[in-house]
Amino acid sequence: MAELWIDRVSGLSGVEKHGAFRSLNRTARVIFTEAELAGNRGPRALSQALGVLDVNGITVLSSLGTIRTGDSAFNPMVLVERAPSISENDPSCVDIALKYEHILDGPNQILMSPPSGVLFVKMRSSIMDKETNFFYPYGDKNYPRIQLAVSHTFPENYKGLPNHSFDTALPRTVKQSGVINSPFPAHNASLSGIVYTANPITIAKNLLAHINETPFLGQDPLTWLCTEVSYSVCNPNKVPGPIGQNRPSYYMNIEWQYNFDTWDPLVIFNDQSTGRPPADVRAADITDPDPDNPALLRYNLNPYNSAFQPAGYWSAPTLPRRDFETYFNAKFENNFPPVP
Repeated sequence: MAELWIDRVSGLSGVEKHGAFRSLNRTARVIFTEAELAGNRGPRALSQALGVLDVNGITVLSSLGTIRTGDSAFNPMVLVERAPSISENDPSCVDIALKYEHILDGPNQILMSPPSGVLFVKMRSSIMDKETNFFYPYGDKNYPRIQLAVSHTFPENYKGLPNHSFDTALPRTVKQSGVINSPFPAHNASLSGIVYTANPITIAKNLLAHINETPFLGQDPLTWLCTEVSYSVCNPNKVPGPIGQNRPSYYMNIEWQYNFDTWDPLVIFNDQSTGRPPADVRAADITDPDPDNPALLRYNLNPYNSAFQPAGYWSAPTLPRRDFETYFNAKFENNFPPVP
């Protein structure tokens, strides 16, 4: 049976940066018996040595600890490279240089059902302008959304008043909806790693243009839209073992974009005479369709009777939903329970 020796002193080194280990180098030595070496000379001896590491749990993307437990300085490190070479000029002796990297310093995560149960994303943010007829007071979504409106009272001798915009309580007063360009945070979250699959395009189709139906990355449902999925083959051969499950492996990068007002577009009635929505346009407050026109949502004109009218504005559920945590079978960093 082959002997395995780990952490030879000559090959042990690491780099800590900003208080966290970012890289670690180890060396393992595998010594074969003559019987094991028979038929496994040359390049096959190298792959045979990697097989010995696999049996001992030193597999690609295996971790040196349990993510987030804090019991070891090396917990965020995963094995990303194994470099076997014949040593001592002896074909029965193989040294394997092991390179570990921080989990976010490359595509160093298993994306579907990761062993740690948690996935980490990278985030970047910027500010964008968004045209809107509504606002949340002080940007707090705990307040109800308010329509922007302005008005003007014209003098009595003014001749050009439109006859449909009078407020009965305020003669000669015209009310209009307002439009502003309001800055909002444009977050972009990206996830990179390895996926074991025979059909990467199916994964892409299951994610692209989908929005989160449950809270995701610490934000409300319907606020994150998957905008990009890119992939390239890593190992075209079927990868054995419980993680690979005899499927090829792919590098995959996935991105989401955030929208404060959700990604369901707002449909709003527009007054053709003014080019703006009416100042008192009504929001849909029920989800029952109009019996005569199922495409119209309605609002209750009076909460004490059953009189209904078509809604002046409502959010159209045009995009498919996805519970991303269930799909990846993992918690995401921002939704993960805090470490005790």
